Amino acid sequence: MRTCILLLLSLYVCYGYKFLVYSPIYGYSHTNFMGAIADTLTEAGHDVVISKGVITEEKLMKQLRDEKFDVGISEALGMCGFGVFELAQIPASIATLSIVHKETVAAMIGESVNPSYVPGPFSVSGDRMGFLDRIKNVLGVIVGETFFKGVFNGEEDAFRRIYGPQFKGHKQLIAESSYLMTNSNPYLDYPRPMLHKTVPIGGIAVSIDSKKNKLSKVSLKVFSAG
Repeated sequence: MRTCILLLLSLYVCYGYKFLVYSPIYGYSHTNFMGAIADTLTEAGHDVVISKGVITEEKLMKQLRDEKFDVGISEALGMCGFGVFELAQIPASIATLSIVHKETVAAMIGESVNPSYVPGPFSVSGDRMGFLDRIKNVLGVIVGETFFKGVFNGEEDAFRRIYGPQFKGHKQLIAESSYLMTNSNPYLDYPRPMLHKTVPIGGIAVSIDSKKNKLSKVSLKVFSAG
């Protein structure tokens, strides 16, 4: 009898979370990465919804609020997804990067940025840099940050024009994310100081089906010659 009661009680606590995945079409690789995350959560028994809506659709915002999502997931190449989560009153969020770790996002979540020894996305020198290589790396990081800050600031202004100046800024919204999942492989990527909230999940979008991973005859010929 006691065993039956415990089993019935366990049914109450074993339930899936409700995830909202905000996935605009930046490019195929970005959509593929976000889709792989959504598929993984669905296979684990969670309820996943992918949204491609816009912030001016009040009817959609109300619908999202009524759904009472537990977690929102969005790529941190902009703040739109996190702004939508704020409007939909979703209590927790997860930031993702379908690229390698980005200095702009690292700074937002409180990680140190060290271009003197950590190669940036535009570096061609690796982690063994001379003096000039370090200068080039710093300049590359500055150029990248300038571009993305322009994107973030533009989206932040758009939200505040519609919902008022009190709306949270991009730095606060992304800093409040519970995790940052990056498309990098910890065994292959360059070491860098990271918080525990940064989780590298590189390869999640790669199929493990051997039939899909067969190289073409042309590719086999090229690699065999090497």
